[in-house]
Amino acid sequence: MVSVSAVGVLLLLDFTQTDCLVVALLPWCFRVGLGANVMTSDRVDPLSESNALYTIGYAGQSIEAFIEALQGAGVTVLLDVRHFPGSRFRPEFSKSNLKRSLAERGIDYRHHRPWGIPSSVRKQHGYPNHSESLWEWYESEVIEHRIGDATLLPLAHSAVAMMCVEEDPEECHRLRLGQALREHGYNYAGDLCRG
Repeated sequence: MVSVSAVGVLLLLDFTQTDCLVVALLPWCFRVGLGANVMTSDRVDPLSESNALYTIGYAGQSIEAFIEALQGAGVTVLLDVRHFPGSRFRPEFSKSNLKRSLAERGIDYRHHRPWGIPSSVRKQHGYPNHSESLWEWYESEVIEHRIGDATLLPLAHSAVAMMCVEEDPEECHRLRLGQALREHGYNYAGDLCRG
């Protein structure tokens, strides 16, 4: 992970993938050519349809229906916002299996752990029954302190979906992420589970 400060904004660059994952909290996408010494910037309109931001949960869906929902919305990047990207009961939604299935259908998979909720925190706040104290924790610890450590527009002209488990977005942190990013100027277009 490399940090670059540009125009007062902290950018975190992840060079672990073939593509450069560029992150910032402004509606700009800075691209750094791998092997090049030049950084360029292209203005990206966060409100364009190609930059739409969605949320989705996989509970109650087959992997096929899940991927079809993503494709139907034009999503090209899935950002997994689970703290732990695995599933004992639905192995097709574990990181490596999901990444493979998505790649076969032309969708890029990325995992962003800092926006997830650790299981210890969930248990501390009464999981599986989500309580107001959990959402208060999430607001103060993640939204206020970690939302600036990355954006979810890893590719300049991509529709992105943030994924977690819960079928009902009201019971999931992904809804709060979408709403917070809308407040920062992103085109949060809603949850794909709501049809």
